[in-house]
Amino acid sequence: MFDFLSDILDSIKYFFTYIIDFLTSGIFDLLIDFALYLKDLLFLLWLKIAVYSVENATALISSFTSNIDLTSSIESGWLSLPLEIREFLVFFRIPEILTMIFSAFVVRFFFKRFVS
Repeated sequence: MFDFLSDILDSIKYFFTYIIDFLTSGIFDLLIDFALYLKDLLFLLWLKIAVYSVENATALISSFTSNIDLTSSIESGWLSLPLEIREFLVFFRIPEILTMIFSAFVVRFFFKRFVS
């Protein structure tokens, strides 16, 4: 009979010991794990918003640039140059350089607006 009572008192003691250990150290571990989970969740949310913004920006830019006939005016300007000057510019790859510079300006513009 006393063994049964001793087992009950031991189990009650272990129960309260477990509760006290959880309140003194376990709850802090739980809160730290929750904060890390929340940080990861917020990062994924920010990443999804950034991807959504870039997709919408590209759709918006493509809709704006589809209405502008910029290539024909650039081509007519290029063809209006004398042949010697065009050959000189092509030899030094000036058209490719201008394409890279303008592309870099566009990328820089979008990074400033949507990424930061």
